[in-house]
Amino acid sequence: TFIVTGVFSMDGGANAAAYSGDAGSWGAIKAKPNGHLGLSGQGIDGSGNELGLENDIYFSGGELETADCSETLPMAECGGNQRVLKFWQWGPAGDFALTRTAGLPR
Repeated sequence: TFIVTGVFSMDGGANAAAYSGDAGSWGAIKAKPNGHLGLSGQGIDGSGNELGLENDIYFSGGELETADCSETLPMAECGGNQRVLKFWQWGPAGDFALTRTAGLPR
């Protein structure tokens, strides 16, 4: 798994994407129908579908942490614990399962 950072949106809300692969495919780590995060087999292409882009993504304490701007605050206040923080752990199903949340509500 590797994380790409940059400025991927005009409002500063999308600054990171994670990519991973296995023997059969690669792609951005995106939300799956079961609510987990996993291989999508797709990239992030700037077509307006920002699924897979986060305000920040990093590894912390053995978990993948995603941070998104909260819809409850103006974009200018998006940062630190004033974001929606989610912690994900790699599971036996071959994807990242949500283990806990912190920060602000969506």
